[in-house]
Amino acid sequence: QLLKSEAQLLRLESHTNKSEIQSLKIEVHNFKAQNQSLESDLQSAKTEFNNTKNLVQSLQSELDISKNSSQSFSSLLDLKSSQLQTLESQLSSSQSTNQNHSSQISSLNSSFDSLQVSHTNLSSKHSCLQNDLTSLQTLISSLESQLESNEVANKN
Repeated sequence: QLLKSEAQLLRLESHTNKSEIQSLKIEVHNFKAQNQSLESDLQSAKTEFNNTKNLVQSLQSELDISKNSSQSFSSLLDLKSSQLQTLESQLSSSQSTNQNHSSQISSLNSSFDSLQVSHTNLSSKHSCLQNDLTSLQTLISSLESQLESNEVANKN
C-alpha cells in the first residue's frame, strides 16, 4: 500500500514536472518572439535616427546658405544706402541736374525697399529654420535615449 501511494505520488510529480517543462518551453518561445520584436523596434529606431540625422544635416546646410544670403543682402543694403547718400549730396550741390538725380534717387529708394523686404523675408526664414533645427535636435536626443533603452532591453 505504501509503495502504491509512493508510485502514485511519483507519477503525479512526473506529470507536474512535464507541465512545468511545457510551460517553460512556451515561456522561452514567447521570450524569443518578444526578443525578435525588440530587435525589430531597435532597427526601426536606428533607421529613424539616421534619417533624422540626415535631415538635420540638410537643414543645417540650408541654414548656412540662408545665413550667407542674408549677409550678402545686408552688404548690398549698405552699399545701396551709401550710393543713396552720395546721390543726395550730389543733388544738393547741383540744381541744374535736379530732375535727373531725383529720378535716380527714387529708383534707388525702390531698390532699397525691395532689398529690405527680401532681407526681412530671409531673416524670417532663417528664424524658422533655426526653430526646425532645435526641434530636430530635441527629437534626436529623444531617439538616442529610446535607442539606448531598446539596446538595454534587448541585452536583458
